[in-house]
Amino acid sequence: MLLTLALLAAPAHAKSWCATPLVVHEWGVQVFDARGQAQAGVPLPPWFYTLPPNPTEVAEPVRGLPPDNGERALPVLQFYAGRSYGSPVAVEVGFTQGQASAWYPQVDRYTPARVANGPEAAERRAALLTARAEQGDLQSIFERSQGENPLLPPDPTRQLAWDALALTPESDHGQPLPTDVPWVQQLREVEGALWVQQGEAMERFLFYEAETSESPAVRIERIEDGREGHVKVVNTSDWPIYDVFVVTNKNEQRSVFYAPAIPAGRSAGFLLSEHTLDDPAAWLRTRLLERDDPLSRYSSMMGDGECVMGRDPAVPVERAEGHGLYDAEIDVLLDVWGERFFEQPGTTVVYRESTVSLDALMPLSIYTDMTRFVVLNRTGLVLWEGLDLDPAP
Repeated sequence: MLLTLALLAAPAHAKSWCATPLVVHEWGVQVFDARGQAQAGVPLPPWFYTLPPNPTEVAEPVRGLPPDNGERALPVLQFYAGRSYGSPVAVEVGFTQGQASAWYPQVDRYTPARVANGPEAAERRAALLTARAEQGDLQSIFERSQGENPLLPPDPTRQLAWDALALTPESDHGQPLPTDVPWVQQLREVEGALWVQQGEAMERFLFYEAETSESPAVRIERIEDGREGHVKVVNTSDWPIYDVFVVTNKNEQRSVFYAPAIPAGRSAGFLLSEHTLDDPAAWLRTRLLERDDPLSRYSSMMGDGECVMGRDPAVPVERAEGHGLYDAEIDVLLDVWGERFFEQPGTTVVYRESTVSLDALMPLSIYTDMTRFVVLNRTGLVLWEGLDLDPAP
């Protein structure tokens, strides 16, 4: 499951006009079986979309607003406000190793993986990045704010795109569809979450999912030195991994090995019998909890705090600053996934992907208007389950 939370701070006034933070949190869980094959996450409502829309006219894209002159299983985006007021937002997401398979609400644009991940799309994105850089300097922003504002094209490497969503504090313009899917109801009940509106569609999150060809970034090897249960976790990927748990539940006993990080190409060895952790879920919570909330960090703008100016809605944020989540997000994550992480029989491996790898494997673009600026955190967890670490016969 992938959950993204965006929190909008209240308007701030400093010595000059300042944009306010739009904090975006993304989290998700990707599941593999013992053979390294991708597994289903959690049940989905039947009204989620699996086919693109018929061509229709949509609202003006957020990237065209005037600039400021001063499987991956179950990805979900949910939005919050520091104070109750709305905002426009647009989202584009790609999957470099797979094909989008389900989403909600209906997208404005859909691009098949074979096109979005092809060489022509890569060339067009390179040209788009050049155009963004040329538009992004303050002189260009000022000139365009006084006159014409040419619309940049959408990102050709993104498979799913919502061009103009409205975030509202109340569901005054409609009601969400009835559901008996527990995780959907949980997200609807998270206090303070903004409603995502697209036409008559109202929901407290934005959803997307993909079938990918990815495999676990680790392998487990036995260390043959005569000691039973002596194994190592090898990071086989191009990126570091973090918060690595190896959990074995056998004969009513549990062993938990934990490593804060394993660099790319490196390994961590351990004896299963020598590692215990009474409450691994609580430990994971401490590792995921946001410690430096941008909403608080920028609350001093009325004095001498940081002031963000020169925002251009045509230029999205595409790089994560960190991985921290809020308590409410972690509550949902652990309620949905905690038992599969830490309590099922046999051995499971859980680890957190680096934000750099998420940016590369599942590129995300977040647009908003000139009165906001985006601060993006991304948390991707991987669950590898059904492993057998019994000694070889």
